[in-house]
Amino acid sequence: MKKIIALLFAVLLFGLIFVACSGDNQPERFHNALHYTAFLELLETNGFSFEESGTDAASWLSVNARHIRIEDEVISIYEYDSTEAMLQDSTYISKSGFSIDNRTTGQAVEISWEYHPYWFKQDYVISEICWRG
Repeated sequence: MKKIIALLFAVLLFGLIFVACSGDNQPERFHNALHYTAFLELLETNGFSFEESGTDAASWLSVNARHIRIEDEVISIYEYDSTEAMLQDSTYISKSGFSIDNRTTGQAVEISWEYHPYWFKQDYVISEICWRG
């Protein structure tokens, strides 16, 4: 399992630099940038099987999370309308990853993860995974 998750994030890390949208149905701002659909396409291109497993009704960030499952691991993906909004929300996540302090809404939360959380950000997306590694 560790090997799969490590490979997943290695693929994503290197793929983020080169990701490009296919098709003309995406807004211009999404071309050549990582967004939710490109994230899923990147997984498929690199041979990962996943299942979309729902959306949160509420979030401590300014957008709701969408969840995908790869084997026993769940990745939460937050997609934003702008890079600026994504960068602003990323400042609310503590360096440890165990708390979110949204100064815009005044909401703060300490999160009791079962395992260490890893947060990633790129273009229009913040993603989070807790894995046993």
